[in-house]
Parts: sequence; structure tokens; C-alpha cells
Amino acid sequence: MLSVKRVLSIVSSATATYIYARALHTVFVRDANSVVVTSYGGHLQFLTILTLFASLLRQITCFLYSISGIRSLNALQSWLGILTTPIEVIVTMLYWPLKIYKNGLVKDNRFGLVIDPELDRMCHLYPAIFEFITSTALCTRKWPRGNIIPFLVFSAVSGGYWLWFETTFKHNGFYPYPLLAILDTQKKAILIGCCTIVAFLTYKLVLAFQRK
Repeated sequence: MLSVKRVLSIVSSATATYIYARALHTVFVRDANSVVVTSYGGHLQFLTILTLFASLLRQITCFLYSISGIRSLNALQSWLGILTTPIEVIVTMLYWPLKIYKNGLVKDNRFGLVIDPELDRMCHLYPAIFEFITSTALCTRKWPRGNIIPFLVFSAVSGGYWLWFETTFKHNGFYPYPLLAILDTQKKAILIGCCTIVAFLTYKLVLAFQRK
């Protein structure tokens, strides 16, 4: 007989999988004739989309573990969660304040994209909630503890995305997010550094919840 926690995990991961898949499908259908599709990197220029794909894989893995009990799947979803949870939190923490302050900092008008409120929440709010809940209360095993290695991993991920959006800029002549166009190298370094710190603190927060 399935435990209450296992049932909640199945429901949560199934719901998250549906939301993530629906969000990605909506974005790809909406942008079929957009500049985004023909530009270098396509949708993968955007941190939101990159992370949403990873989060979708994590939730599918979590769902499969919840119904099968295969330990290797639990290990995989846990390792994926170490990356997806902090990054989804970063996406949410960056996106909403910037959008409220000035929408043009996160949305380039040249793309001609329309983001309805529900799609906005599916891409920039719900993932952070589901990933955090999954990592702290549901389908999970305790994350490995550490300081230096996790910080270096988050630094590598942040730095890797920096290199990636600079590469897309060289090919396209524009950044995926307008905010990046008004930041010089020093300010970008500060932004990337802050994101790395937030990711590390989120990792530590999840560990604190897991110890309870």
C-alpha cells in the first residue's frame, strides 16, 4: 500500500509535469513565426526555458520513482533537484521584481511575444514552488552536504550561462533579456555572482528543511 507521502508525491509530480509541459508547448506554438525561432540558440537562449526543460525531466523522474520505487530514479531526481531548485528560485526572484519595475527589462519587444498571466505564472512562478516543495517535503532523499563543491558547481553553471548568452549575442546582435544589454561586464559579473550566492543559499535552505 502506498504511503500518504508517496501519494502526495505522485500527485505533485504529475501536476508539475503537466504544468511544465503545457508551458513549453504553449511557448513553442506561440513562437512558431517569431524571431526567436530563427535566431541563434532559439528558445534555449532563455534561462527560463533551459531550466524548465531540466525541471520537467526532474518531475518526470520523480513521478516514475513514486510509482515504481526504483532507487536509481530517486537518486537521479535528487541530483537534478540540486540544480533545478536553486535556479528556478533565481528565475522567480529576478523575473518578478524586474517585470514589476519595468517590463522592458525582461521582455524584448522585437520578439513580438505576448505573455498572458497564466503562462507567465507557469514559466516564472509555479516551477520554483514545485521544485522547492519536491526537494524539501516530497519525492526526495537528503542532498549531500558541502560548501566548496556545491558553490563551485553553482559558479560553473552561472558562468556557463554567461558565456552562452554572450555567444548568442555575437550571433544575433541582441541578448535574450534586454537587461543584459544595459549592463557592462563588471555589472554582469556582479549579477552572475549574486545569482551564484542565491543558488548556494537556496541549497543550504533546502538542506535545513531536509534535516527537520
